[in-house]
Amino acid sequence: MIPDGLEHENPVSGIETSTPVICFERISPCCLWTSYFNLVNLIEAGNVPFKGNDLDELVENVPGAEHILRKRDLALFCRTNDLSDPEIKYILEEARTIPLAQGLILNTFEQLDGLILPHMRNLCPNTPQRTTHGKHYISITGNLLLEHLATMTVSELLEIWHGLVNSGKPFLWARRPGSITGGYDEAKVPSELLNYTKEIGCIVDWAPQEDVLAHHAIGAFFTHSGWNSTMESIVQGVPMICWPFYTDQQAIRDVMDMTLEVFTHSTSSWKDLAKDSIKDLGSSSINLVRLINDIRAMTNAYDTTI
Repeated sequence: MIPDGLEHENPVSGIETSTPVICFERISPCCLWTSYFNLVNLIEAGNVPFKGNDLDELVENVPGAEHILRKRDLALFCRTNDLSDPEIKYILEEARTIPLAQGLILNTFEQLDGLILPHMRNLCPNTPQRTTHGKHYISITGNLLLEHLATMTVSELLEIWHGLVNSGKPFLWARRPGSITGGYDEAKVPSELLNYTKEIGCIVDWAPQEDVLAHHAIGAFFTHSGWNSTMESIVQGVPMICWPFYTDQQAIRDVMDMTLEVFTHSTSSWKDLAKDSIKDLGSSSINLVRLINDIRAMTNAYDTTI
């Protein structure tokens, strides 16, 4: 069984039914390690709840992240003042049960999360990485892709919309129906905004994000900084404009928070590393073979058919 890793009942169910479980984790491996699996350590060391307001203060007791991890890099739930909060209890239960699985599948590659992966491998018998799909990598220019974000207010919608139009850059905006709160009525949108949008923009309910990011016309990606979207942008070498909401998104934004010139060079380098990882002897290709072999071995061990 390969379930969502953030549902802590799944590894327990696997034990109860003698079914091997390999959890697929949707969040960033760095956040999973620092803020989930080390939350008990952070609480015992007195790092959570935070003391003081300096979010740039270093957190020294997370293996693999010494001397680089700041308070602001932890997930937002670590900023709680109440350890009896139901969310904290849920996270602690996840941290306890996920290692009961036979393995973890992580959406990353060795060069990106190399500092913490050796520590995470100690959690389960095997920890293979999810390989990225083979793509044709092409150069970028200047247009903007907007991800369908979490819900936003009418005021936030109009602020973003005006900013897009005023930028003068062509844009594609995937805006999910029902994502606007507060009584949105397009009939009340200023006519000038709608007219300019027709000239330089396109708003759709959904777009094939990976395919759009791979297009040579895309120069930037406006995203809520979810980990899967971040990975898709990294492997295509597209700089990100980040608007985080929850969980690991704030920490991801902090890492991506650099000048466009520096980040364009950075994403180009990560793109090449991601491409190398899926070659025949690349780390992700090797780990995919390991995953397949692990599943076959588990099938034989449990005498079941997958």
